[in-house]
Formats: sequence, structure tokens, C-alpha cells
Amino acid sequence: MALDLIPHDHILFGSDFPYAPLPAYPAFLEELETFEMEPELRQKINFGNALALIPRLSKLAKNERVHHL
Repeated sequence: MALDLIPHDHILFGSDFPYAPLPAYPAFLEELETFEMEPELRQKINFGNALALIPRLSKLAKNERVHHL
């Protein structure tokens, strides 16, 4: 399992869109959402690590949060 071998701050969420067939997406999403892991780790993998890796994304995310408040 990747979580046992790779430092958690080196794992990023990605997708195969548009390469996976459309009917496969609900099963992929359910598997990802039901996989047991700490909420903090899920946050890092889903977007936190990408924000740390690409500072420009972090600035955009902060601006989006300000606009939604």
C-alpha cells in the first residue's frame, strides 16, 4: 500500500479523467471516500499537499475562501 511506503506529504490525489470509462467513476469515488484514514491525512492527499507543492494554487485557494466568506 502506498501509505506504508511513501511519505504522506508526497501523495497527491489525481484522476484518470477522461481515460476511465464514465460508468467507472461512481465506484472509484465510493472506494476513495470510504477508505479508512485520518481526516487530516485525507485533507493532505486531496488538496493540502498540492497547495504546498504549488504555491500559486495556495494563493488562489486563499482568494477563493475570501470571496466565499
